[in-house]
Amino acid sequence: MGGGGSKAAFGSAIGTSPQGVVAHSSHYRSMRLADVARMSSYRDGHYCGVKWQCVEYARRWLLQVHGVTFASVGMAYEIFDLPEFYRPGTSDGGAPTPVRVQRYRDGEAPTAQRSDGDSSAAPQVGDVLLWHPQGHFARTGHVAIVVAVGADSETDGLTIALGEQNVTDASWKGLPFSRQLRVTRRGAAFAIEDPLPGAKVLGWVRPVLQ
Repeated sequence: MGGGGSKAAFGSAIGTSPQGVVAHSSHYRSMRLADVARMSSYRDGHYCGVKWQCVEYARRWLLQVHGVTFASVGMAYEIFDLPEFYRPGTSDGGAPTPVRVQRYRDGEAPTAQRSDGDSSAAPQVGDVLLWHPQGHFARTGHVAIVVAVGADSETDGLTIALGEQNVTDASWKGLPFSRQLRVTRRGAAFAIEDPLPGAKVLGWVRPVLQ
């Protein structure tokens, strides 16, 4: 649901999440020579990634909204297996602070009650959604942020709205999300359907914010 349309020029703002995080087009064929020298993205002095890839948006959203980020990864899907996220060090020399994460595999029930009392495996706002490296997201996988959650009246399940980059590079058409995906419940497990060719969701990671 959602998405599509003509590609915007590289770097153009294509949409803004409900939390105020702007997404940009990564349509590399429209890059100008001046863009090549400025490919690194930063938020408050902290590195977010290469403009305007999916990992860059995920880091920037987490930093802007929660002051949290994650370690360097080679491919987007590797975020799922990171042992923790962290709060960056401060400008006055303060050390980075680890942030615990919870992982939920798509279509699989949680193995145990979470120690902080959170037993809900359903995707929540702020969850970091990951895709397997296959189909539309071959080799790299993909990462997006869940920016809103609502009821799906057709299936009695949920819909999640995504903030993301480097998928269609098209305008969000005034909506506060790039596209919506359906979430179905299977007992204690939840599964997310992505209609993009061959795309398969790996799961979602939830930073435990104190």
